[in-house]
Amino acid sequence: MNCQEILTVLESYRAQVVNVLGIDPNSNLSMANAYSFIIIDAGDIHIEFEISETSAKLYKLYPSSDPVKNKIESVSWPGLNPVAQKQFPEHINKHLTTADSVASLAMNCTAGDNYRPGNFSKIIYTNTHIELQQVNYMNAKSLDHKNDYSLRSLVFRIPLSENSKMITEFTDRSSKNNRECGDRIQAALDWLPD
Repeated sequence: MNCQEILTVLESYRAQVVNVLGIDPNSNLSMANAYSFIIIDAGDIHIEFEISETSAKLYKLYPSSDPVKNKIESVSWPGLNPVAQKQFPEHINKHLTTADSVASLAMNCTAGDNYRPGNFSKIIYTNTHIELQQVNYMNAKSLDHKNDYSLRSLVFRIPLSENSKMITEFTDRSSKNNRECGDRIQAALDWLPD
């Protein structure tokens, strides 16, 4: 899945949680996708769904409230199949395409680079910005792997306001034998326009 498709899924969860819980649609909702989970922060309510291609089930709820839990469990959640494509302005679509293109260079590059459902380990979608994170810290804390670890982080922040620029952060402090992936990313980032 590309970023646009994942954001479409997150948008459908946003609309459904607003409807089910009666939340103001203009409130500060934060939606995230991390591997097999969708995480929603809606004010003081934190919801996590475990997702598959076709459905989702409630995984965590804070605070654990029976009325809220019953509302959430009373509806069917869509899984990863987007109903209709979320339409973003052209400048945001361009940033999403660029981010996907750069992040795909490290997909399955070394141990720990098996992101899903797309090219990122976490995608965060709020009312003000989109943040795309590709983080690989495989074996970074293990003394047994002091010469074979990844310590790479790639982050794109895309403001939703029209005249704001995408912010890119990249660090790679991986062991020498795992730097090829980061070198590919850095080379692609060097070609991006300012």
